[in-house]
Amino acid sequence: MKGIVAFFLVFVLLGAGIAFAADEEPMLKKYAGLDYGSQGLELKGYIPALNKRVVRAWELVNWTGIFNFDGGKSTKITNYDVFNVKRKADDPNFDKENGFGLVHKSQPALGDLFDKILSSQTISAKQKKYFRDTFTKSADDPVFAEGNEFYYRILRTKYLRTSGIVQRMGIKFTSTKKISESNRQAIYEVTKWPELKATAAAGTLNVDMKTYGVSERDVRIVATKKGSFPDFKNAISLNEGKLIHTSAATQSKTIKLKYQELADQLGEDIDIVVDDGYGRTAIKTVHLPKMPKKMDYIPTKLTLTEGHQLW
Repeated sequence: MKGIVAFFLVFVLLGAGIAFAADEEPMLKKYAGLDYGSQGLELKGYIPALNKRVVRAWELVNWTGIFNFDGGKSTKITNYDVFNVKRKADDPNFDKENGFGLVHKSQPALGDLFDKILSSQTISAKQKKYFRDTFTKSADDPVFAEGNEFYYRILRTKYLRTSGIVQRMGIKFTSTKKISESNRQAIYEVTKWPELKATAAAGTLNVDMKTYGVSERDVRIVATKKGSFPDFKNAISLNEGKLIHTSAATQSKTIKLKYQELADQLGEDIDIVVDDGYGRTAIKTVHLPKMPKKMDYIPTKLTLTEGHQLW
């Protein structure tokens, strides 16, 4: 009897788990009102698998998005939204191999995506907010308009391709994986946060930094008053006022400069801040030691020696 009860409980629990998975809502439901299984006729945009822009019938399906971080951690998004389209307009069925992820083109929707991707990471509140704000503003970037390969329209609703927009977080789409006909994964690699070393001695500030990424970006390195991040109003550039424009997977930079001017303007305790171009930051607090003042020698008595030298 106990065995039958145990079996029944396991069956109920499994059933509850299955029901939960089946009832999970799309990330974009609150923005577009769509459910998994929803279908329509006019998805307009670039289809990666077809390598061209088309207008196609579509259906919304549920994948799992897996975001792998350096160091072994990963985040799973179980309601990763994918739109399947038909390979040919008159095909009777949707081609699952043509599926690609879309996210609603709005700051709140990008914020939801950001929060899910970063859910497994421990980041200081200020740095996380700065990164999040930088990323979500991408929704309003005028580059994402008709003709851009990451921009889509379904009737009056605008979307961005997930694999394209997460590049603005320093994330690279790597592959898809078919677990079964109804279970597929989109797999991503998250590049590392910037690295920074900074020391000050004998009037010289020494800085070594390294940033990582997957797309064109502008790296910034500045000095600020200690604790002022993310306020950059009085920041001083450590790269002659220039951004470091790069598309390299790894970008390194070594800087050596006299720090007296920094100390005069910012004080003896400063923060060195590197922004990797995506909004990820590394911050290092540095103390700038006072330089010894040069001594002036003023003669108070002059004596002429027997060798006719002044002493």
